[in-house]
Amino acid sequence: PLTTINENNPFLINSIKRLLIGSIFAGFFISNNIYPTTIPEMTMPIYMKLTALTVTILGFTLALELSLITHNLKLEHPTNMFKFSNLLGYYPTIMHRLPPLANLSMSQ
Repeated sequence: PLTTINENNPFLINSIKRLLIGSIFAGFFISNNIYPTTIPEMTMPIYMKLTALTVTILGFTLALELSLITHNLKLEHPTNMFKFSNLLGYYPTIMHRLPPLANLSMSQ
């Protein structure tokens, strides 16, 4: 006999909610009341700031140049030479179905 466990019991849900809320508040209070032993350095050197700014500006200008170059680009429509039926679109049907069918039909 299988015993079905009803997980929709409000007593179970409420106890898990209390545990959740208590854990969140306890973590918040503990993290706010423990002081770090050393104060971390919160600033970057000036060369790192300038490097980040330079890379950002360079990326923006390259993106702008690419956008301007491709703005006047004319798109060519594909020719009939590269359509699905001209490529190997029907190869699986022809080579993987018809020869076995022919062999099986002739062997009858």
